Amino acid sequence: MKIGPVLMLVGGGAAAASPFLPWITVMNQSANFIGTSDGKAILGCGVVVAALGLLALMGKGVPKASLMIVGILAGLGAAGLAGYDYNKIRGLVSGSHGAASVGFGAYLGMIGGVLGVIGSVLKPKPQG
Repeated sequence: MKIGPVLMLVGGGAAAASPFLPWITVMNQSANFIGTSDGKAILGCGVVVAALGLLALMGKGVPKASLMIVGILAGLGAAGLAGYDYNKIRGLVSGSHGAASVGFGAYLGMIGGVLGVIGSVLKPKPQG
C-alpha cells in the first residue's frame, strides 16, 4: 500500500472533520468552527487533500507534480488556518483562569493539514 496517498486521505479527512469538533470550551460549553469562514476553508482544504489522496490510491492518471503541489497547498492552508485560529483561541483561553480550554478540533485541524503535506510529498506517481 502506498503510504503517501494514505496519509493524504487520513490527513485530509482529519482536517475536514476538525471544524465540526469542539475548538473551544468555556465553562462546559463547547463551540465548533463550522459556522466561521475559517472553519469552512479548513473543511474545503481537507476535502481537497482527501480527494487527491483517494485519486492517488485508486491510481487515476493524475500527474504527480500537480497532485503534489495542490496537496501541499491545501494541506498548508488547513494547517495554517488551524494554527492561526489556535493561537487566537489560546490567547482568549490564557486570560480565562482555567474557565476555558482549547478543544480537540484545533489540534486535529493542524495535525491533519501537516499529514496532508507529508503525504503529498511522499506520494509516488500514480499508475494507470
